[in-house]
Amino acid sequence: MRLTHVVLVPLAIGCASSPREVDSPSLAAAAMADQGSFIVTLGRDTIAAERFRFGRGRIDGEVVTRLRETVRRPYAITFDDEGNPARLEFSTRRPTDTPASPPLQTASITLTGDTIVMETRRNDSTVTRRIPAPRGTVPLLGQSYASYAILTRYLARSGVDSVQIPTWAVGAQRTDAVSVVRVNADTMRIVAPFGTMYAHVDAAGRILGAHALGSTFKVVVTRGPMTDLTPIAMMPAIPQLSPRDTLRTSIAGASFTITYSRPTKRGRVVFGAMVPWGEVWRTGANEATHFHTDKDLVIGGAAVPAGSYTLWTIPTPEEWTLIINKQTGQWGTIYDPAQDLVRVGMHHEPLAATEEQFTLALEPMEAGAVLRLKWDDREAWVPIEIK
Repeated sequence: MRLTHVVLVPLAIGCASSPREVDSPSLAAAAMADQGSFIVTLGRDTIAAERFRFGRGRIDGEVVTRLRETVRRPYAITFDDEGNPARLEFSTRRPTDTPASPPLQTASITLTGDTIVMETRRNDSTVTRRIPAPRGTVPLLGQSYASYAILTRYLARSGVDSVQIPTWAVGAQRTDAVSVVRVNADTMRIVAPFGTMYAHVDAAGRILGAHALGSTFKVVVTRGPMTDLTPIAMMPAIPQLSPRDTLRTSIAGASFTITYSRPTKRGRVVFGAMVPWGEVWRTGANEATHFHTDKDLVIGGAAVPAGSYTLWTIPTPEEWTLIINKQTGQWGTIYDPAQDLVRVGMHHEPLAATEEQFTLALEPMEAGAVLRLKWDDREAWVPIEIK
């Protein structure tokens, strides 16, 4: 497998604005003209949608996102004569805005030489930022999979097995190199900072569908024909996907605090799929799950001094393991086994009814307390003795 760092060179890549017609039949003959939509789902929920059109020297489209608030982002990416992205323009609008409505904000991003210049305008205020960037950097607008199609199209035309392309997630402080690897004739693997995405592609590198089920953001991307995104834009916003929660309680003279994020099932199979069997799980989502006690404890038969820890679990169909780790303050994908204080077995059993949202609880019992977790069709617990 050859891994090559590239600068985008003449590709006749095009782009398109929502209402415009596809430019020039010659692009279609070159298998580069294209239009359609992407629907992005997390379980049963549609979290974003995009319509796009590739034309001569530009991509025009619109992204609708529904996380926390619903917004529409019409955008255009233009390319220079060598096929490198030269400019990205987009605006952020309310779902009910008309073309004549003032946007919430607009952004103009210019990629020249070794610098990205981003000008963001809101009301009468303009903020300018400059980010060092190698030539050929591809801007990635949030939830725009047409942006990723720039990468897959490049690999399809490159004649190599894999490439590294500099990218910039709009708003980030720095650029990142994204690896695009051909897995087989119709599949490419995109290794990006958020994790790994697999794209189903045609011979020209067009993305026909994708998923990031192996990453922490487990979305599925489905392609369809060009469509009006208004019905999706008018759906209510989706609250925070995995809200952070804090449990504070006192049991038998001991004070406990557990801070964790609470993911939701959303129609998915959780254990053995979204949470793989036999792997260390953050016991929640987002940041690591934190546990604090002001008393010395015995958890599952193991001594745990007063202090702050993070909690991790290893679920399997046969047994569950609770890991109490001394490292704190980290994101939930950062687990250092060298920092383990103890590992103890957990009792586990099926639930009679499905638990939609992940829940951690501390319950009093005669000898102290029980730490209990419940999600989907599973429940696991471990006894706590207070010294």
